[in-house]
Amino acid sequence: MNISSPYCHICQSNEITTFQNYHDLFRVSSDCKPWHKNGEIGICQQCETVQKIITPDYLNELDDIYKEYNIYHQSNGHEQCIFEQNKGIFLARSEYIIDFIKETPFISKQGNILDFGCGNGVFLNNFNHHFPEWELAGFEQNDSTKDIIQNIPRLSNFYTGIINDINENFNFISLIHTLEHIPNPKETLLSLKNKLKTNGCLLIIVPNYIGNPFDLIIADHCTHFSMPTLNRLLISCGFEIVHSKETADKKELAILAKKIIQNKPTPSTSKENHQNSLIITQQINWLKAIESQFLELSNKENFGVMGTSISANWLLAIKEDNINFFVDEDPNRVNKYLRGKKIIHPIDIPIASNIYLPFTAELSRKIYQRLKNNTGNFYYTPLQISE
Repeated sequence: MNISSPYCHICQSNEITTFQNYHDLFRVSSDCKPWHKNGEIGICQQCETVQKIITPDYLNELDDIYKEYNIYHQSNGHEQCIFEQNKGIFLARSEYIIDFIKETPFISKQGNILDFGCGNGVFLNNFNHHFPEWELAGFEQNDSTKDIIQNIPRLSNFYTGIINDINENFNFISLIHTLEHIPNPKETLLSLKNKLKTNGCLLIIVPNYIGNPFDLIIADHCTHFSMPTLNRLLISCGFEIVHSKETADKKELAILAKKIIQNKPTPSTSKENHQNSLIITQQINWLKAIESQFLELSNKENFGVMGTSISANWLLAIKEDNINFFVDEDPNRVNKYLRGKKIIHPIDIPIASNIYLPFTAELSRKIYQRLKNNTGNFYYTPLQISE
């Protein structure tokens, strides 16, 4: 690890420790496309936030990614489904978010909501279904999804450009897998706070890098949050945390925060949080171990990869030619193609084929136990690698 000079994009400290071995990892874009090496990642020694190093070259990378951005291309725009391992059923990701919102009394029968970073509108559509008396608005960087968004019932406005162009205030603002993409998250949160009505609420859903190391290799994720670092950021921006939780698989963080008039002191970092540097080092080593394991296994005949999202597309960046097919249980993705390779259901796995399960160590083993009686040979990822 080295001390670098760029400023932290959360607290403006210049004490950023960078992880040099990250530079050798291939990466992937958040819309699940293979991406090249040479990334930079660091951790702020003041606020403990893990982050990409924001340089002109990195901002150019973001521009390149977003020029060709195509969300949920594996399922022709259908929202990603999450498989309930214990129940054996699929639920749309937005259903989990609605359930989280309903766990609190802070959402009234009527109001107006702005979905900041609304994508193709899957959350707004679902929110409209569950809260039919609310008025809806969406915000995106450009108008590429304008025609889709404007077909959502009860949509009052669709905004593009900059936050200052938004000319109304809201009871509720949601940022669902948006905040991690923003190079200046604190400035953005302060601006959005000004768009909230008195006692308005903010919903944030972000990846949890501690529970999901694959988040580190997503090229256009500028910030990698833990629950403590996200809490501190929100408190420093004048919000009070009213409800928070990790998802059951520990891959995401969900926070509902209330706008307050008088800021409270930002809590200092704890001894526990100072373990983050070690965690990042271990996770990078683990990702490198997966890369080595994949390269060895992919030499086997009739080799397939389980999943079609972040980790699977990362493997495509490493050695695309060695993958013959993909396996997925999401009904919106089965029988489609990813980079010209067919996506099949587990029941259709060819006899004597070899399938890699590129997930966290815990999840990889759960899937192995559930699928091991199918045809084919399954291989799970290594356990956590120590420094």
